[in-house]
Amino acid sequence: MKPYVRIKFFSNMEILGFFLSSFMVASLLFPMGKIEELIFNAPDFNIELSEIYLKNLIEVNPNTRLKLAIAQRYIKTGNIEIAYNILGSLRDVKDLDMKREALGMVYEILKWKYLWARDKHQKDYIKRQIERCVRERLVFIKKEGSLESMFYELISLDMPNLAMFVAKRYFLIKGKKDVKMLEKLADAFLWQGEYKKSIPLYEEIISLEKKATKKKRTFKKVVKILMWNKDYKELKRILLKYMPRFFEDEDLALFCLQIALSTGDPYFARNLLLKALKSQP
Repeated sequence: MKPYVRIKFFSNMEILGFFLSSFMVASLLFPMGKIEELIFNAPDFNIELSEIYLKNLIEVNPNTRLKLAIAQRYIKTGNIEIAYNILGSLRDVKDLDMKREALGMVYEILKWKYLWARDKHQKDYIKRQIERCVRERLVFIKKEGSLESMFYELISLDMPNLAMFVAKRYFLIKGKKDVKMLEKLADAFLWQGEYKKSIPLYEEIISLEKKATKKKRTFKKVVKILMWNKDYKELKRILLKYMPRFFEDEDLALFCLQIALSTGDPYFARNLLLKALKSQP
């Protein structure tokens, strides 16, 4: 008969004690940075035990760099909410590099939470959190590429107001406005039903656009938007401002006159034509 082999299993608490003791030794033997690397790359041998271990690790050594590494570890193992709570405690740290990194991780988590949220109230709440995070992050973002990426992310998340805030920062650093970004913003506001916010942006595009065909196409789009929304006061302002500039284009001039007549104000159509004629050399 084969002899029985008796194996004594350690309890979770015994293993936890072992890990905490190991960490205390590691903190003496390894420089900061190496410990965080070990935490991040540790195998997922027991998720439940890992969570207990990491929570106690923060209590033993509440180092901010360690907290960041542990938050990364939680993200890696899919414990997003725990990671988010840890990162929340790092948003007010004095170490600016640490704060920048923490805010970047918070932003990524919030985007994920927003996309997965199904309840409108929950989405609105997360949206406010994203706005707060973006405003905090902008202080640290200096690269045009990073700002541009954030802008298009916010457009895709249907947050044009926040995207416009980022765009202003981008324009300031770049030193000039970007027509493509302005058009994305204008279209996003229009899609949300906020046409009044889109009109000034389309006007900027008309002013900045170098191609005459694009200028005319944008002008025509603005006229149609205002006509569709029956905003005749703004429509008249736009026609008076831009028709004289495009009067040499017969098709566009005829289009403007037809729109002017469709407002139901024949005197306005007459005055518009007279102004356009006087502006010609």
